Amino acid sequence: MIMKSLPENNLGSRIVRTTRITAVAEKWRNDCDDSDVPDVSVTEKKSLLHEMVPKWNIKNELVYEICKKNITTGIVGMKEDLVTEGFDNDHAIVGMCGGMPLAVCCMLSAVAHERDKQAHQGLRAKACDVQDEILNHVEENGIQGTLGFEPLVESLQLSYDDLPHQMLKTCLLYCSIYPNGRILSKDNLVRRWISERFVYTEEEANGYFKELVDRGFFLRSSEFRILGMHPMMQNFLRRKSREDNFITWSHEITPSYNTSRIRRLCIYSWQCRDNEADPLSALDWYHVRSLIVCGGMERVRFEKLEGLRVLDLRQFTSQQNHHLKDVCGLVHLRHLLGLDIIHELPPEIARLQCLETFEAAMFARLPGFIGNLQQLKTLEVRGLIEELPREIGALLKLETLRISGTVIPELPREIGSLQQLKTLDVSSTLVSVLPKEICSLQRLKHLNISDTPITALPKEIVKLQQLEHLVITDTEVAKIPREIGALKELKNLRLDNRIAALPLEACGLVELPECIHQALKKSCHLVSELAGEMLSLQKGGLVVGAKQMHIPPWIKEHFNDLVSLDIRICKLENGGLKILQEMPKLDGLTLRFQVVPRNPVVITSEGFARLRSLTVDSRVPRVTFQEGAMPMLRYLAFEFQFYAGSPNKDPVGINHLRSLERICFECNKYWYSGGGDSPCIRTMIDVMREEAQGHPSLFFFEVCGREEKINSTGATSPQRESEQGSSSETEHKGSSSEMLSVNNRHYC
Repeated sequence: MIMKSLPENNLGSRIVRTTRITAVAEKWRNDCDDSDVPDVSVTEKKSLLHEMVPKWNIKNELVYEICKKNITTGIVGMKEDLVTEGFDNDHAIVGMCGGMPLAVCCMLSAVAHERDKQAHQGLRAKACDVQDEILNHVEENGIQGTLGFEPLVESLQLSYDDLPHQMLKTCLLYCSIYPNGRILSKDNLVRRWISERFVYTEEEANGYFKELVDRGFFLRSSEFRILGMHPMMQNFLRRKSREDNFITWSHEITPSYNTSRIRRLCIYSWQCRDNEADPLSALDWYHVRSLIVCGGMERVRFEKLEGLRVLDLRQFTSQQNHHLKDVCGLVHLRHLLGLDIIHELPPEIARLQCLETFEAAMFARLPGFIGNLQQLKTLEVRGLIEELPREIGALLKLETLRISGTVIPELPREIGSLQQLKTLDVSSTLVSVLPKEICSLQRLKHLNISDTPITALPKEIVKLQQLEHLVITDTEVAKIPREIGALKELKNLRLDNRIAALPLEACGLVELPECIHQALKKSCHLVSELAGEMLSLQKGGLVVGAKQMHIPPWIKEHFNDLVSLDIRICKLENGGLKILQEMPKLDGLTLRFQVVPRNPVVITSEGFARLRSLTVDSRVPRVTFQEGAMPMLRYLAFEFQFYAGSPNKDPVGINHLRSLERICFECNKYWYSGGGDSPCIRTMIDVMREEAQGHPSLFFFEVCGREEKINSTGATSPQRESEQGSSSETEHKGSSSEMLSVNNRHYC
């Protein structure tokens, strides 16, 4: 209806439509793709959809990247009459608007209302004082009770009312407990929803979280992958929570407040003023079921919290450890969260026989009596913990174990007794080996080993038939076992570029280049032909691990749009060379010759329009470049072993590669250090070195780790010895503006 009501012409106007709901944006894009809009291609229609990416500035205030000028030019340009001398553009009330155009307009309307009110009273306050007044009013009464913010309240209320069911609204309201500007952790929030019994399973909670994100209630930053909530939305929810008696904040309790109605209490740090009583002194603690403490621990009356079920001590500090014994008296407590910097757990914690969730940051060692908490379902520890006790095997109901961020070097063998375990997170630890007992965890669904020194996955991982999510990033794992293809329930496999190749059996678990995805989807014959091959994850390429006699025709038929190709062949004839030349997107090519070419491979001026990297792996890399060959080639690498053949003086044609910047030779370390010598290869290197003289763009000539810089006169000069190669390579990584990975070696 909106589309039909807008004029279609070529007068240069633009109409911007905004939404916080992802589904609405995708529906519009799909409709736009199907519609017949004059003079706009399908590609241009898709590019008209933009996501407003939020950022936090140095003041921890939220600013939209695409609308960040709205705070400055929007105020000065659109509302010049409201922005008089003394108006503070860095004021907190302006920061609360976070670059949202509607919020900015409403804030300025509030300024106008307040200014009119004071003018009616015969007062003329400074603009900055007016802003202070509005900020105080918003903090005390919410934007719902502040004149000027009605359009924003109506918009937020509409989004809230449109949530499909009440439990989703409850989960959203709970987010108001977080302080303004707080970065939200998905796992943290999901655990608290479960603790409060809003949801009962982690899968259900994750679904709620995704729904709220897709509806725009949380802000995502694609740059830092963090989540937050807009300050105006936070203010709106906090006022609504107060009205619904959902959450009570300690500083809002007044003498007339009905304290017997408080079920969920949030305590912030608070200092009594002169002649002012602590509002918590008259609190009926008996009815409190959930307590969140953000400072002011000494104000809590633990002896009166007989019915407490959830305790969140997010700001608990080491100076307050003596309160832990009071906590251990809460025998009905189910969830103990946020214990921070605990030096030692008292033995009395074993009294918490109803405890289901325990989350703490500790030093040294988790005590063995933790095994007495037989009802425990979630255990999360972090900090400088050096060891998990063997008694952890007694927690037979444990479903989630997270030791991320600790210095634990190994997992105890008793972990195999945790038959109910569904989530195991050992990320950012010193664990170097997964014990074989882990493969007996038949209910395990989530396994995270990222940022660990683990070097290999055990083949027995195939026994984890319920595994759904596996995270292997920033590890020493170089190869994924082929057995992983037998994990039928595995839905998500997160890897990084350290894992150069992936077995075909696991390719359906990762994001593949579109041409590979479509080829495997459409051709059953191709799948059987590629059985046993390894698919590269780097730059959308393909690694053909098995030896091929020639360039196989299925490369052209199914993978013509590859960005990179690594292939082992016996011969490269004209037909195969033509297939490679005509690949339109080919950026990196590695040719591994299993047989020394009888005649040099001649690269002509045809094709390879976008190729920037070429690696030739052969005992004798016999290749010749003609004039105009590979016009975009910048990196040329040769890999070879010792060869006792006759000297090779064939010209290579380095001077014809006009964009070339670097040549690298990778060879057997004993060859160049004196353990052996190959006149053939030595002669070839000398030929290339001579051809490189006077090259207009070639800067570096590297032989087995020894780098020679091409100077302005065309001569070469040694820069580093081979024993310094490692440090020099690292040095170049840090200084180069662009890096290219070739066969797991990095070249600047």
